[in-house]
This record gives sequence, C-alpha cells and structure tokens, in this order.
Amino acid sequence: MDRQLANAEKLIKSDGYELTHTIIEGSLDESDDENRFFTLQEGWTYKFVLVCDNDCTDIDLCIHDENENSIGCDEDSSDFALAEVTPKWTGRFHALIEMYDCSVDPCTYKFAIFGKEE
Repeated sequence: MDRQLANAEKLIKSDGYELTHTIIEGSLDESDDENRFFTLQEGWTYKFVLVCDNDCTDIDLCIHDENENSIGCDEDSSDFALAEVTPKWTGRFHALIEMYDCSVDPCTYKFAIFGKEE
C-alpha cells in the first residue's frame, strides 16, 4: 500500500502537483463506505489517490461537491483509484470511499490529495 502511494506520488509530483492535505488513513469492511471531507480552492486542479492493502482487490472513489454532485470518480475493479477535479468554487467537498471487495475485513486504505494552481 505504501509503495503504491509512493509510486503514484512520484508520478503526480513530476506533473507539478504537490501534496495539499494530510494523508488520510482508514479501514472499512467489504461493501462499507464512508465520506471524508476537505476544502478545495477555485483555480486549482486536484488529483486524488486512493490505495488499499493486500486483502483488498477493489476500492472505489467519487468526489462530490457541497450540493452532492459527483464531479470525479474512479469506480473500476482495482485496488487503486485516481480521480481529477478542477473545482469551480472554493468550498467544502467530500470523497465517498467504498470498499467494494475485501477478502479479510477490515481492509485499510490511504487517501492523498495533490494539487496545483492553474
């Protein structure tokens, strides 16, 4: 999990992005989900990276604005999720993290937000 996140961070930083928020760690049982809240700034583009442990084979990520509109999702069948958004305003947003497939409950995850000013 840490290696996946480090590899993603290296690639994303090479595109001019920087870590903008504290890395979030959590755990979920299979089929459970949770929201993680944060503030995003207008004029920035953000990349969201979500990785999970070896017992997880599918984790999904959707970013929502304060009006519950989905503005970026990665819902494929993998243990890695990447979403990109450019908010139209500064405000409170949230990530819906869903543990779709976990062989040994609970599965742990790490969630990182990278941004760059446009």
